[in-house]
Amino acid sequence: MTALSDLFTDEVVQHLAAVVRTNVSPWDDGGVPVRRRHEVVKCVGPLPWQSGWALKRAWESYLGAARDCGLLADAELVANLIGTDDESFRGALAECNAAWFLGQLGLTVTPKPEPKNGKNIDFAVARGEFTFYVEVKAPYVPQLTKHGSGDDSRVLRGRVEAAGEQFKRGRCNVLLLVPVLRTSIHSFREPLVKAVLGEHALRISVSLDPNVKAPPPELVFKQDGKLARLHPQPDGSVKTDLTRISAVVSLEYVLVPQRQGREGGPTTGDRRPQPLRRSSASHRRVRAISATRSRGRRHGMDGQPARTTWCLTKGCLGRSPSGCFEWFFCGSLTAVRVIG
Repeated sequence: MTALSDLFTDEVVQHLAAVVRTNVSPWDDGGVPVRRRHEVVKCVGPLPWQSGWALKRAWESYLGAARDCGLLADAELVANLIGTDDESFRGALAECNAAWFLGQLGLTVTPKPEPKNGKNIDFAVARGEFTFYVEVKAPYVPQLTKHGSGDDSRVLRGRVEAAGEQFKRGRCNVLLLVPVLRTSIHSFREPLVKAVLGEHALRISVSLDPNVKAPPPELVFKQDGKLARLHPQPDGSVKTDLTRISAVVSLEYVLVPQRQGREGGPTTGDRRPQPLRRSSASHRRVRAISATRSRGRRHGMDGQPARTTWCLTKGCLGRSPSGCFEWFFCGSLTAVRVIG
């Protein structure tokens, strides 16, 4: 018996199947596994729902790792796993996912390392004599339209702020995100970079003095993310926000089609998938963003099509040391023309 089958008994599955949801977007594919979890846990093969079968096998791995490290001893987490609230289930499964992933890295995972309170941290993780602390967040943004994506940096920023209030000072703290967003972070990381570090911008200087020549427009990185924004101090030094967070990690799954067998059909059998290995058959990709380093890309100035557009209302006015006013245009740029 697996931990998944132990928790999701026939009674629990029937209770979940009876839930009626309203105002569900027909285009929200990212929320389907959670809404149909009663079907996922009852899959017995790749047909007729291959992705459901793959998810079930992955969930078995996650809950197995959670049981091995003692996470399933938390009655509240178990209640969230088998309850009918989708958001609570998503958060609980994310913790199990994180326990599995950290274990795969060869780390020792201790769940709920501190006394129960309103700001309890999810894991203490050790490797040798070094210990760091992990808080797991599962941001979710449904897809409400048929086409297009969106900038979910505001949602990510909110999770960063919430974790910053939970961590204690003076130790290594890692925020681990297990997001389901309109645009995946592993395919387009700019929303996470924007929330944590900042964003690319076009700086245009305008001189109010005809004797002062304004500098030419230039692309800059506007460092105003939640972990990297600099605040000048009266003594001339600077400090940043949320100094309690050491790093932010994003963990997402990618469903990979089964390999084809010799007869042209999908391979079956007892061989279990490795859903979180980063390899040619990876189901998960991991991105870590440190507040001390940015490897952002430059958009739009090389003639390449941009993912988003910008307008004048996205600018912010600032004053430069040279006495010129500066406009910062944030977002991906398609073209820039300065007239005057």
